[in-house]
Amino acid sequence: MMDKLLLSIFILLPLSLLASRPFDGSKYDGPSLIGNYCAVFEGGLNDSTEILHNDVEWVNVETPIVPLEVPANGKWVKADLSNIPNGKQRYLLEVNLPTLDTLLAYIVHEDQIVRRFSYFESLPFDSRDIDHQAYLIRLPKGIPNLEVYFYVSSVEQVNLPITFASYPDQYVEATKRDLTFGVYVGIILAMFFYNTFILYSTKDKSYVYYVLYIMFVGLVQVSLGGYGFKYIWPDSPGWQQVSVNFLNLGTAFFAYLFFQNFVRLQSIMPKWKWPFYMAIGMYVIQFILALMGYGANAYAMMNLTALILSFLFIFASGVAIYKGSRQAIFFMIAWSAFLVSVIIFVLKDVGVVQYNLFTANILQIGSGLEAVLLSFGLADRISTLRRDRNESQQRALEISLENERIIREQNRVLEERVAERTSELNQALLDVKNAQSQMVEQEKMASLGQLTAGIAHEINNPINFVSANINPLTRDLDDVFELVDQYDSISSKEEFENKKPHIEDYKDEIDFTYVREEISQLISGIKDGAKRTAEIVRGLKLFSRTDEQDLKKIDLIDGIESTLTLLKSSMVAGVKIERIYEPVERIECYGGKMNQVFMNILSNSIQAIQEKQMKAGVIVISTKSYDDHVTITFKDNAGGIPEENMSKIFDPFFTTKPVGSGTGLGLAIAKGIVDSHLGKIEVESTVGSGTKFTITLPKTQPQEND
Repeated sequence: MMDKLLLSIFILLPLSLLASRPFDGSKYDGPSLIGNYCAVFEGGLNDSTEILHNDVEWVNVETPIVPLEVPANGKWVKADLSNIPNGKQRYLLEVNLPTLDTLLAYIVHEDQIVRRFSYFESLPFDSRDIDHQAYLIRLPKGIPNLEVYFYVSSVEQVNLPITFASYPDQYVEATKRDLTFGVYVGIILAMFFYNTFILYSTKDKSYVYYVLYIMFVGLVQVSLGGYGFKYIWPDSPGWQQVSVNFLNLGTAFFAYLFFQNFVRLQSIMPKWKWPFYMAIGMYVIQFILALMGYGANAYAMMNLTALILSFLFIFASGVAIYKGSRQAIFFMIAWSAFLVSVIIFVLKDVGVVQYNLFTANILQIGSGLEAVLLSFGLADRISTLRRDRNESQQRALEISLENERIIREQNRVLEERVAERTSELNQALLDVKNAQSQMVEQEKMASLGQLTAGIAHEINNPINFVSANINPLTRDLDDVFELVDQYDSISSKEEFENKKPHIEDYKDEIDFTYVREEISQLISGIKDGAKRTAEIVRGLKLFSRTDEQDLKKIDLIDGIESTLTLLKSSMVAGVKIERIYEPVERIECYGGKMNQVFMNILSNSIQAIQEKQMKAGVIVISTKSYDDHVTITFKDNAGGIPEENMSKIFDPFFTTKPVGSGTGLGLAIAKGIVDSHLGKIEVESTVGSGTKFTITLPKTQPQEND
């Protein structure tokens, strides 16, 4: 690359006759922009052949600052210097554009390169020929006429300010710029720390976004001014190349967050967030492009997005002002001040406005003024909020005092009415409690009636079986007793021999063999009926547990089975019970009350299946044990509970049955019993599928002295 550059320079030397107007150094009276004395060749390193054949046409520059568009492979700028004073004073050229990717300078005298300078943004800062954020080209002393060739490469829009100055004057100008930038940084830091302090005092989100916004604004100017590369990240050229892209992304992001919180965009214009989201997304894309090496595309998108976002801020501020937002006025003024500074900066680059210390630093002035104005806006917002709060408190105090007066006046009347109403309410409350007690007792009686009917039905079957066997058993026993009496009437052997034929005839008459077998069958049937009756009584005893009024260790599976025994008469054809019992140790509970819970849930499932007239109704009962609790699950396939009723099934008196068919207290009582055991009852239901009740009970109950 360097060989091509040198070759290009040597080829350029014969073309000095095509140079633009030379700058007359003898008329020097201070630092001067020499863009009017320069010429531009829009080429690159690969254009050396054209230069060799004298096909190069230099285009004279007509403005103090050399305007260059975004170059892909770089451009050449030539400056002719004549009559440079030959005294003790030394001179230099300054290119004050720190964001250039590459700047190569070749000083030529009488077709010979007498000095060269190279600056690359892709190399660490200490690789520069002169340690300065701007690019300085020292001119050799004692040579009055020089030609300086600049090779410029940048992915950004370039307006090249080339200044001819003496060493002392350049030092003074650089010092002025540094002081100006220092004042700017001081303002930004002052706003940063002051508003950070206010943030800790107020805890207002607007201050968070404002502090981060001005931090990124300041860092953008630090990067653009070259101070970041010189002082903050001198050994990170890769970061230097994308720093402006990232910092502009951060500036836009926190500018939007500050704006939407500061003017309350969400409440005033809720749909306006989407255009801002799109603009922030474009900033993200340009940063990604910069990371991927598409710097020119990233720069073009960044400029376009900045323009779009600026108009969005202005237009949204105008709409917010129209809708009565006081804060939007401050934002509009501050943002307009910054936009004016941008316009002046652009006009300076195109030569409409004179290049000087003020216009060269107008972006810092504009962004600093914006930071101060936004800080004033935040302070005004806090003052407004404080004033509104004080006014609200004052109004609240006045209203409170008025209410207090009204209350005092009404207290006397109210006290009289309260006394009257209290007695009425006490009576009404007593009536309600009595009604509730009656309803609860009614539900219990309904359950008791259902239980009694079931027990009567279950006991009636074996009792009828016993009753039906009594008469034939009595008849058979009479025949046997008659046979025994005939044997007892025999007193001797001779008499036995005489009566034996008669006795044998009687045995044949009564069919003694059959009678004996029938008696055995009848007694077995009576025994089976008595056994079934005993099982029902045992189930009833387990269900009621009248002998267990205190907490005891109870076998829950026994309780479930006793309940099923008592409900057996209710489970007509179409109801099938499936048991999935895992071993469950005994738990502390009130057995009779828990059986009442099982009874209420199972009764509901049986009734639901019968109402659906299902031919294959199934109730699945399962138990499971955990470390400190057990679960009992009742699941049916009766069609489920509608979603609108799910939240009300445990409410007292809620029922979907016809009037007179239920009180709606069954599940409410069940929930009350489970709650009293420090457990919980949960229900899951799917319409068209079925319902599942899950009861969770602790294995032990806290003692009264716990």
